[in-house]
Amino acid sequence: MPAMTAITAIPAAFPEKYFPSLRILRYNIFMTHQQLVGMAEQWLRRRYRCGIVLSEQSCASGETPDVIGWKGRCRSVVIECKISRADFLADREKPFRKDPELAMGCERF
Repeated sequence: MPAMTAITAIPAAFPEKYFPSLRILRYNIFMTHQQLVGMAEQWLRRRYRCGIVLSEQSCASGETPDVIGWKGRCRSVVIECKISRADFLADREKPFRKDPELAMGCERF
């Protein structure tokens, strides 16, 4: 079974009028890593307007970004999807996170 994450409820005092898109987070939502990657792909295609979008592609440096897209002629955008805090913290120890010169992407999310 794939790993899942829960998005916890936002307190009632949260100013929804300033952040209307976060209103959907009032309910517990469970997502798999695969679903999150799919959302990132769609975001790069539709909102960020990347012409080429790939997911889960390995490169020679050993890095495997969850989603990478190219905008314009040579502007690359990398999105890493994390569904757990432990995964997020473990990612900090990777060599291409410690030295950004080794990492892929002109922009990283």
